[in-house]
Amino acid sequence: MNQKQHIIPQVYLRQFGYKDKNGIWKVPTFNVGEIPLMNKIDKTLIRQSNVESLLREENLYDIPISEENKRQLEDFFKLTEDCYPQVIEEIKRIGVLSPNKRHMLLGFISLLFVRTKDYRMILNYVIEKKDYIYLNGILEGNQKRIETVLNLPRKSAVNFLTAFSGGYIYMCLQNFRVKIIKTIPEEKWATTDNPVLVAGKADEQKRIDFMGIDTKMVCPLCPDFLAYIDHKDSSVQIYQGFENLKENQVNEIDKDTFEKIWHHLTDMSRITEYLIVPTERK
Repeated sequence: MNQKQHIIPQVYLRQFGYKDKNGIWKVPTFNVGEIPLMNKIDKTLIRQSNVESLLREENLYDIPISEENKRQLEDFFKLTEDCYPQVIEEIKRIGVLSPNKRHMLLGFISLLFVRTKDYRMILNYVIEKKDYIYLNGILEGNQKRIETVLNLPRKSAVNFLTAFSGGYIYMCLQNFRVKIIKTIPEEKWATTDNPVLVAGKADEQKRIDFMGIDTKMVCPLCPDFLAYIDHKDSSVQIYQGFENLKENQVNEIDKDTFEKIWHHLTDMSRITEYLIVPTERK
C-alpha cells in the first residue's frame, strides 16, 4: 500500500501555521521559483498551503526489504515528532529547556536535518563515490555494515544511512550546547524546506565536518524561538557575543543580529523549493 510521507514533518510545519475556518492546518509559503529577488518579499506571492499535502512524496522513506518492516524509518521519525509540541510548550511557558526536553529537541533536530532533500543528495553522493571516510563515521567503522549498505538498492541504502546518520548526529550533539534565541518585537523567525542551517569546516574534498568542534547549527523552532547549537569547546562564533548566551535558556538579541540570522536562514541558495514566513493573513 502506498503512503504519502512528509519530507518536513507536519508537527513542525504547524508551528508556523494556523487553522483556517474549516479546521484545516495551513502555512504561508513562498515558492522560491516565483521570487525574482530575495531582498524584498512580495506578499502577493504568498500561498496558504495545506500542511497535510505540503512537502511530501509517495513512499519516500520506505525500505522495501519486507512488507512488514518497510515503514520502519517512518516509525523512527515519529518517535521524536510526538514529543516536539511538548518541547515548544516548555520553552514558551518557562523559558528553559529541562534535561529531558533538551534530549527530545536534539533528537528532533537531528532527524529534521537528515530527512531533507539536501542531505539525501549528500548520501546519494557518498554511496555513488563509496566515500569510506564518511561511511566509517556514520556506521562507526563497521565494515560489514558498510558493504551491506553499498550493495543495497540505492533508495534503500539512502534510507538506511538516513536512520544511522540521525543517530550519529544525535550522539555527537551530546557534546554541544543548546541556546534558545527569542525573536525581536514585531518580527518572526522564518523557516524553509531545509530548516537546519549547518555551518562547518570543509576538507580538501569539500566534505563538511558536520560534527566538528567549530560546527554550528541554527534551526527555527517556531515563529518566536530559534535554536543555536555549538560545541562546548568551540572558540569560534558566527554571531558576535553568542559565546556569552545562556545555555538551555531563552536569550534575547538585538535587531542587527536578528537580521543577520534571518538572512542566513532565508538565503536562496539553501532553499530547495519553499520559504515559510509567518505573516499577517489577508
